[in-house]
Amino acid sequence: MLLLILCLLAALLLFVALTLFSRSSMAPDSQPWPPPSELPPSRDLPGSAYSNPSAVTAAIFSPRDWEFIRRERCPALEKLFLAERKAVAAYWLTVTSSRVSDIRKNHLANSRFSRDLSPAQELHLLLCFLYLSLVCRVGLIAIQIAGPMAPAALAAHIQRLADSLPVVRENAYSRVPEF
Repeated sequence: MLLLILCLLAALLLFVALTLFSRSSMAPDSQPWPPPSELPPSRDLPGSAYSNPSAVTAAIFSPRDWEFIRRERCPALEKLFLAERKAVAAYWLTVTSSRVSDIRKNHLANSRFSRDLSPAQELHLLLCFLYLSLVCRVGLIAIQIAGPMAPAALAAHIQRLADSLPVVRENAYSRVPEF
């Protein structure tokens, strides 16, 4: 899933680069590109994208790309960028919500076999699952209303909470003996 997001981001960046290149080569008053020493730092994701979902989240909801597009003053490009980024951000929230739901279902399936469940801990986990599901839906609404960069802080919060959820494995609980 992250691979798909990264491919979509790469395709979007390639399209933007090609559009900007063709636009700058046609404009008679365009300025040449600055030398590499004056370019801003690279947007490469630190480490593997699979091992660093927070970096992917930050890249999806980053305002830096939007600022770059706005400096070009091309309404068609701005409209395309907003539509594409909105789709990617909504997809990320949908996948995250689905991941939370899968973790919840896995936890419920495996907790049925446990001898030593703590009601307080189970209630806390239930509230976390419900809260994350609600916040993902609020994020989707925020993206549709305010644009893809608006819920950046909310997305970082969602990512932190989703990363803190316990990933329940099949043998994580001590099983109740079968009779």
